[in-house]
Amino acid sequence: TNARAPQRIVRGSNAYISEFPSTVVIKRTNGVHLCGGTLISNKHILSAAHCFTSGSRPDGDLTLSPNEKGIYVIIGHDNLKDFEKFEHYGVAKIDIHNDWQGDYDDGNSPGDIAILT
Repeated sequence: TNARAPQRIVRGSNAYISEFPSTVVIKRTNGVHLCGGTLISNKHILSAAHCFTSGSRPDGDLTLSPNEKGIYVIIGHDNLKDFEKFEHYGVAKIDIHNDWQGDYDDGNSPGDIAILT
């Protein structure tokens, strides 16, 4: 049997970006939304490894895709339509957790962590 909880929120309430200023939008340089993240220091963003990798381990073909040159971030905004209005920041480095094997399947894959600098 599948013991997973249903994918819904019960008795939730709307959240506003002003309540979560550490929210980060991660976009490809062509403007397409890639992933989200959380600002964890003044220089680091926590996100998911599956957003930035292709291939899998242990075959040795796990690669960054897109790499840091192919993305930018917008901090403290959630408007995906008017993203040109907000300040953009480049990414110098993407670190992928060593346990990430690239086998994202059910959202419970170990090491699905990336740190952007």
